[in-house]
Parts: sequence; C-alpha cells; structure tokens
Amino acid sequence: MKSVIKILNILFVLASFTLNGQNPAKQIREGNKAYDQGSFSDAEIFYRRAMETENPWEKQAIFNMGNALYKQQKYQESAELYNQLAANESLSKTELSEVYHNLGNAYLMQKQYKESIDAYKNALRINPDNEDTRYNLSYAMKMLQQQQNQNQDNKDNQENKDQKENKDQKDNKDQKDNKDQKDNKDQKDNQDNKDQQDKKDNKDKNNKQQPQMSRQDMERMLKAISGKDKETLDQLREQKIEKGNYSPVKDW
Repeated sequence: MKSVIKILNILFVLASFTLNGQNPAKQIREGNKAYDQGSFSDAEIFYRRAMETENPWEKQAIFNMGNALYKQQKYQESAELYNQLAANESLSKTELSEVYHNLGNAYLMQKQYKESIDAYKNALRINPDNEDTRYNLSYAMKMLQQQQNQNQDNKDNQENKDQKENKDQKDNKDQKDNKDQKDNKDQKDNQDNKDQQDKKDNKDKNNKQQPQMSRQDMERMLKAISGKDKETLDQLREQKIEKGNYSPVKDW
C-alpha cells in the first residue's frame, strides 16, 4: 500500500510538470548553461520559468536568477530577490551565508554601503571563515568612510559658500548704503551751496537795486521828510530820476 502511494505521488508531480509545460530542473539546467555562456538575459528567462513551480526548485531558481540580474547590472532587482530568499527557512546555513554575501554585493554596487556592511556581517555570523566576505566587508567599510568624508567636505564647502555669499551680500549692501549716504550728503551739500549762492545773489541784487546815497543826501532827505525843506525834497527827487537811481519795485 505504501508503495502504491509513493508511485502515485511521483506520477502526480510528473503530471503537474507536464500540465505546466515545463520541467523546473531542466529550466534551471538550461539557465545555468546560458549563464555560463554569458547570456544572462536568456538565463533569466529560464530561471523565471523554474520559479513558477513548487519547492525545492523555487529557491534555487530565485538564487540563480538573482545572480543573472546582478550580472545584467540590475542590482536593485537582484537585491530584492536575495532579501526574499533570505527569509526562506528551508535554506541551509551555507546557502543562507551565500545569499547574504551576494546581497552585500548588490548593495555595494548601488553604493548603499551601510546596507552592504550589514549583509556581509550576517554572512560572517553564519560562516566566519569566508575570506571573500571578510574582504568585501573591509572594502565596504572603507568606502563608507570615504562617502562620509566626502559628504562632510561637501557640507563644509556648502557652508563656506553660503557664508561667503552672505558676506558678499552684506558687503554689497554696505557699499550701497555708503554710496547712498554719500550721494545724499553730496545732494545736501549741493543744495546748501545753491541756497547760499541764491541768498548771496539776492543780496547782491538788492544791494545793486537800492539807490546809492551819500551821507549828505540822506541828511537832506530826512530834513525834507520832516517838512522843513520841501523844496529840497523835490530837488532830490528830480536828481534821482535824472540819474536813474530808483527802485523798480518800490516808489518813494
């Protein structure tokens, strides 16, 4: 009875392969052949077909396809497959260590150095004797340090640039303020000079317009105004009119 059951199980598996139109072991073999020949895109196709079947073929197909994607520089896609496979509890320790090693490589190629370091450390926890993983870990740590130094240099350069731009803006503002102050002072000085010159010109003009009288003329005029010498006043007026010494603005 047990033998019958085993035979039926085998027939059932073979029937499922036939119904799916593909043999996963054969697809993996074909994929490996294409992989070895460098035809990574063809290998990916064969591995995808093998992934459509049940275990135990699935994990091998996922791992191999992750490698084929890696070879095509599809690092993000390969990292996703390695992460998916790392959660598979049916992996042996050796298989899991290799998955983490390749995951570290996929992260490393994307310059995700922190993630690659974590993956390499996971691989070394499982297999501490893997020298390739240890070397890659050392390289990833060095690249992370360089990246951090570069980021710090870029930050410092940006801060220095911002400080210089702020200083230049302040200097330009100060220069403009000083220029405006100087222009305002020059305008004020020019206006003051103009006002003084206008006052002087008006004074000179008034002085020029006013009749020039001698002391004797002034005394005689005062006498005339007081009514003591009306004739003298009349004579004085006639003299001034004859001489043209009179104000165009006011009359006597």
